[in-house]
Amino acid sequence: MEQLQFQKAIEEFQQLFISNSLRYYTEADIHVVFFRILEKELSSRNLLLFDGDKQSVLHREYPTFNRLLKEKGKKGLYVPQREINKNKNLRERLKKQRRGHFDIAIWDPDQSWMLNELRDKSSYQNPKKCYFKGANNNVVPYNPVKYAFELKFNRLGTELFRELYNDFYKLSLRNGRDNEEDILEGYLIYTIRKSPIETSKFTRESYQWSSHFLSDESYFLSKLRDISIGKNMNLYLKTNFTLDAQIKSSGTKKTKTESKNRALADEIVEKMQMVGEDSMVDNPQKRINIVVIVSTTVD
Repeated sequence: MEQLQFQKAIEEFQQLFISNSLRYYTEADIHVVFFRILEKELSSRNLLLFDGDKQSVLHREYPTFNRLLKEKGKKGLYVPQREINKNKNLRERLKKQRRGHFDIAIWDPDQSWMLNELRDKSSYQNPKKCYFKGANNNVVPYNPVKYAFELKFNRLGTELFRELYNDFYKLSLRNGRDNEEDILEGYLIYTIRKSPIETSKFTRESYQWSSHFLSDESYFLSKLRDISIGKNMNLYLKTNFTLDAQIKSSGTKKTKTESKNRALADEIVEKMQMVGEDSMVDNPQKRINIVVIVSTTVD
């Protein structure tokens, strides 16, 4: 499976979204349209055989290998793994948590010989309950996901900061027993519709899009773009607008809200750097792509 297929699918989706953003009303609309594009891009050779029957490698709402623990309080951020490892109370809390889900997951077609040995032991399709026969006929848990996608729609302000961190964290965690069965590549695709519909932040005249659009958001993304992790930070950020041109404040002195929002942005970028460093230790080959798409005209 080539990265070019994913890039082509994302570019096609981007053009659809920009040309008619009012086509989308909920996040589910985003999922369905992008899923159909991926189905079209993935060729018939990306189907696996299970006892002679064809099985698609493409799945929605696929469970993660890991349990996910959020901080207590309003922020609702996932707790970094290094903090969990050194805190017994957090480890105990983690055992009680549910697993997360990837919006879209793609199995690795090159591992079909291994997947043919899968036995699903759970009615909930829990990846921890999927096994193949290992050495000495021992059953070994296996997670076949190689590519995963998280999509969001109309997340603005501090909500964008939090959601992007949580999705980044979910994709950064080692998603199996070892690097060979970990996610090879993850994609965060965020769409923002430049329209007053379903955009509560800009419903009144005092909140004109032209003067407030993507100021704090651009500050956050520019900080994220500039972080440095080791010699190679396999994090790629792409937007269809110029970040630096969008960063502005209400005047020479920032308002209390602006200062608070940008302080939170700094905090979350620092957490993302920590998560990225841990991810590189676990699997230096993993790559995470962040794509932010904004409709360029008011519909």
